[in-house]
Amino acid sequence: MLKTTTTTEKGKTLKLWLDENSKGIRGTVVGLTENEEIRKKKVRGYKCIKCGEANHPETGEKINVVIKLNDDIKEFLKKVKQEIENLKEKERKSPLKVEIIETNRSGACVTQDLVLELEDKLLSEKQREQIRKLKVLLGETALFAGASDRIKAKELPVEKGETYTLTEIMEMLTKTKSYKRKEESEQKEKQKYEEAKKEARKTGENVVMDRFSVECNDSNEECNMDIITVYMKPSGKTEEVRNHTG
Repeated sequence: MLKTTTTTEKGKTLKLWLDENSKGIRGTVVGLTENEEIRKKKVRGYKCIKCGEANHPETGEKINVVIKLNDDIKEFLKKVKQEIENLKEKERKSPLKVEIIETNRSGACVTQDLVLELEDKLLSEKQREQIRKLKVLLGETALFAGASDRIKAKELPVEKGETYTLTEIMEMLTKTKSYKRKEESEQKEKQKYEEAKKEARKTGENVVMDRFSVECNDSNEECNMDIITVYMKPSGKTEEVRNHTG
């Protein structure tokens, strides 16, 4: 933990430190300070920062804590900025804990579901992607009426009240039916893609890969639905062609 001691504009003792839990800088002023309006970058010629409010030791009224940015504080803030980034990166790389809890919804026909309660921490890009995959494959449900959704755990071999790491949960996911169905679907799509590419190169003609309906995107057209056709071109690239049905 980084620490420094310097003085305020009025000569009172100031202690600044880095709080590892909040990943931020905290300042405490010991002694009387003035009630200054911090609307400018300078107060009576000094560059200052506002450090919250405090009660006047004599009158009890709220006063603004004003700290002069002297060389000691500037050097401290410079060191702290990098230290904060280091702590954040360390937290992102740490394992994400997942607790198994039960939904708390009332009603005669409502069954209680197990869901994943993710630890509140900074996430790495890999963890974000893993969580996104869990949501897509397992689905989400509300913890209780009006609450934000949680990831369902019904396909996972987990126990209520137990805690797992995200890595362990992802390993369990690979053994679920939803994961296997997705793998099979992706494999079929890949095979379909390669076969279409091979045929297009062989014939020199576009090969139809897919065709589906979407809402019309042109208000000037007299139709409600458009047909999108996906072609594989001889070049190996795909192309989407939209046709209005009106």
